[in-house]
Amino acid sequence: MASIKVLLRTAKKKKNGESPIVIRTIIDKKASFLFTSKYCKPEFWDEKKGEPNKKHPNQFELQNYLTNKKSDAEKALLVLESKDAGFTSNQLKKAIKGISK
Repeated sequence: MASIKVLLRTAKKKKNGESPIVIRTIIDKKASFLFTSKYCKPEFWDEKKGEPNKKHPNQFELQNYLTNKKSDAEKALLVLESKDAGFTSNQLKKAIKGISK
């Protein structure tokens, strides 16, 4: 069973206090992170929903971008699950990157 979630990776921060937004995939209890090109400050992030909160200046634009990225990841996961029961997180990351392009 695999899972996909959008997270704010607060362990890594830029000098301006922004943290990268990542897509976390978990396959067989092994997590891997696919970095998006977007960053957000922790005070503008809703951890429970996995999306920017209402205070974020570009909330809707960022929310649409992340929804598209997450749907691409879910499509890649469905394709891999339909083809083969045994796949790795690296194969999923490559498939997600292929769909995104």
